[in-house]
This record gives sequence, C-alpha cells and structure tokens, in this order.
Amino acid sequence: MSDSTITDTNAGNVSTPTERSALEEVAAQYADAIAAGAAYREYQAAYEALQQDANAKALFAEYQRRSNYVQAAGQWGGVREQDGAELERLEREMSEHSTIARYRASQTALVEELRELNAIMGEELGIDFAAMVRPSSCGCH
Repeated sequence: MSDSTITDTNAGNVSTPTERSALEEVAAQYADAIAAGAAYREYQAAYEALQQDANAKALFAEYQRRSNYVQAAGQWGGVREQDGAELERLEREMSEHSTIARYRASQTALVEELRELNAIMGEELGIDFAAMVRPSSCGCH
C-alpha cells in the first residue's frame, strides 16, 4: 500500500485522499447545515445568554456542587434528608429561572433534532450510529 491511500481501521476499507476529501467536504457541509439551523442558532443564543447571566451561572454552579456532593454522599450511604431537599429546591429554582429554562429547552430541542438527523442518515447509509456509542458488554467505556 502506498502513502496515497488511507486505511479505515474500523471497517478495513481503503480510500484515496480524493475520496477522503470528498467525505470531509460532505461532513463539513452537514455541520454547516446544522449550524445554520434554527435549533442550533437558538441553542447558541441561549448559551451566550447563560454565560452573560451571573445569577444563572451562580445558581447552575451551586446546583452542580450540591449535586456532586449528594452523589458522592450517596455512594457512601450518607445522604441526609436536608441535602436532598436542598437539591430539589435548587432544581426548582433553576427550572423557574428564565435564562436557564431557555438554555435547557434549546438544548433539548437541538439534541432531538440531531437524533432525528442521525436516524435519517443512519437509515440512508445503513449505519446504526447509536450502537456505535453504546458501552460495550464487557463493562469497558
């Protein structure tokens, strides 16, 4: 095999640099189409709004900190009732915060759109993309 071919070690296929470039071009066009879509634009806008909202960022950070604490305490069997209640309170507060609610809704919409696109592409190409990211049965990641 010469240097002008590329072997796909996952599938054992060999492609030329020209074929690879064509695939990369199609992938770039696909990414551009996603980025130009309404769901992605709304997600980007919501993300930027979240980054600019100090109150939302602080609330998000406190929720994350408390969630990590509760999760670690749960592994050791020591979750206190007040810790769970505080986590629930923070979750409610986050769901009522307009910037966070917008961000979460836009994230959900974008993920749903990407899942639909993956299903369409997978059907057209005969590939189950979801199966490619599932954990292996051996417990390895």
